[in-house]
Amino acid sequence: MGERRFHGKLSADYVLFKRARAHWDELEQQVGRAIARHGRGRGPMTVLDLGCGTGFTAAAILARSPKTRLIALDNEPQMTRQASKNLREWVRAGLVLVKRADALSWLRRARTGSLDAVGSVFTIHNLERGYRSRLLREIRRALKPGGLFVNADKYALAPKPQAKVLRAQIARYFDVLVPLGRHDLFDEVVRHYMADEGPDRVMRESDSVRELRALRFSSNRRVFRRGMDAVYLAVK
Repeated sequence: MGERRFHGKLSADYVLFKRARAHWDELEQQVGRAIARHGRGRGPMTVLDLGCGTGFTAAAILARSPKTRLIALDNEPQMTRQASKNLREWVRAGLVLVKRADALSWLRRARTGSLDAVGSVFTIHNLERGYRSRLLREIRRALKPGGLFVNADKYALAPKPQAKVLRAQIARYFDVLVPLGRHDLFDEVVRHYMADEGPDRVMRESDSVRELRALRFSSNRRVFRRGMDAVYLAVK
């Protein structure tokens, strides 16, 4: 199933993270809007929600593109259980398949040109650099010509501004989690954030732009930025 960075408390209490990210909902809405705009005049789409977590991003996509067939993919069982619950009406209607699988393994089995869009929120930065590069290649292969990749994620800035926004974000988690008595979860979050900054994992904005260009994604552009978080759109 690949690396499971949200095993245990981080997935069981993932909903608490939203309280510490003031613009989390806006990021999900940006993904939903981008996919809806992409789908205008195209008929029903097939969309992959990569690292679906609790299913809230999938819900934002489906709210704007109700005829979409969506695959909600995550490798953490507690996440897929929450997503299945939160998306149950769409699952019952046959519009959503919640799938527990490693992202790279799943994409390698996907047919070339089978996806109209791939959307992701706060997932790809978690991945080790080599795995991330292989994943991006498979995303491009699985997209149809003209298909959309939209990623809302942590894109590291230059070291000095990155250190500033990182301190502010960790302080926000402290303000949310410690009054709830969740010192254990706060400790997990801090360790997770520090690992994100490691040289084998950190996802710098400039490097990501160059990599997408090298993979021959066109219309690669940023449409949102707040602190370390940004939304990028890229077209195959």
